[in-house]
Amino acid sequence: MDALIATNTTIARTAPVLHKHFTQSGGLSGKLLADQATAVISRLASTTRGQIPIIGVGGIGSAEDAWKKLLAGATALQLYTAMVFQGPVLLRQIVTGLAERARHYDERNFSAALEQARSQL
Repeated sequence: MDALIATNTTIARTAPVLHKHFTQSGGLSGKLLADQATAVISRLASTTRGQIPIIGVGGIGSAEDAWKKLLAGATALQLYTAMVFQGPVLLRQIVTGLAERARHYDERNFSAALEQARSQL
């Protein structure tokens, strides 16, 4: 196995979400599953002890969302729903925001900055 993709869409309706689509059947994706997806990433990272790369997916619509997935243990990210609504400019916003967060740790290397941030959790 080269990597795990966690997560994408869920049919679970366990979170106390007040949203007009929450009672509909079918897959739930995007912002509504962001916290659940991040929790799954965290559990997978703990279980795999960093031995398998994790592609973080689910509710990434900003640099803050992406940072949370990376802090939880994702080693790469995938986004779709937010791109549909925000367009490709979202990628630049996320990359710029992630770079700003890395600079907070005075690291020139993003991976080193991320590891430092993770160690402070």
